[in-house]
Amino acid sequence: QEHHEALALRQPAAGEAPTPELALSYLNLTSLARRGEHPETALALADQSLATFTAILGADHPLLWKPHRNLANVLLTLGRTTEARAELERAITLAGASLGPGHGAVGQMQYTLATSYIDDDPERARTLATAALAIYVRELPDSSPLRVQPLELLGQIHTDRNEPARALPYRQEALRRRLHAGPEHRAYAHIELAATLKELDRADEAEGHILLAEALL
Repeated sequence: QEHHEALALRQPAAGEAPTPELALSYLNLTSLARRGEHPETALALADQSLATFTAILGADHPLLWKPHRNLANVLLTLGRTTEARAELERAITLAGASLGPGHGAVGQMQYTLATSYIDDDPERARTLATAALAIYVRELPDSSPLRVQPLELLGQIHTDRNEPARALPYRQEALRRRLHAGPEHRAYAHIELAATLKELDRADEAEGHILLAEALL
């Protein structure tokens, strides 16, 4: 409610140009609406956020990566994948110009884009996830829970491609990074590693991980 009241106060009068404060209000409200599971409201706010930032800064301004990213996230929530991909591609280009192509925010968007391709273009997903992993390793603290995301995705991509030997190091590292996570996350990592080991005819090791997973559930 407070955010909506602030938004109302920041609306420009007739004939006045929109302000950066108004654009930021739309941006923040988009995130709140999406997290509050109101995707249609979030979409309207995301569209307004992008339109307001564009009116102030111009369509090619590097700082527009944030409203493009927010819009992409809402579109993914709504299952509008093709549109979301286009917004993410634009956000990655603009963020690369604003923050540098190796910035952590670029890596996170590459990871999100990779997840959208895993079913219909796994090679594109692999390329994006590999690029994201390189940025995560370089830019994020070793203790960051985000570091496991591209590892699990790459493990899944290689598993789906029937490449267990290539999936294995990703599964092993994902488990190592999940050791201090909650029991469900650790159990999932053990189960995924067990499946990969089984494909490699390492049944005894696989069984050990299954038992560890069962103990956690």
